Amino acid sequence: MCYKLERCGKNDAGKIEQAVEIAKSLPMAERPCYALMDSWYTCSKLIDAFSAKGYHTIGALETNRIIYPQGIRITISEFAGTFIL
Repeated sequence: MCYKLERCGKNDAGKIEQAVEIAKSLPMAERPCYALMDSWYTCSKLIDAFSAKGYHTIGALETNRIIYPQGIRITISEFAGTFIL
């Protein structure tokens, strides 16, 4: 279910800030709830905002995204290659 649609204008806050405000406006999750987001929105600031309300996030990551597992800087594609299936 789509909770809210809001157009991002040039004079408005940035898209991440708007999405964080939407996340803060959500009711606390009483059962497993998920927020689905585009790769443009998948970032720790927004994931943390949803998590604070009890929501899990599902989002895409670009292969060149930089992450910091245990403080080590690495691209997501390099990080994914470290797992043996």
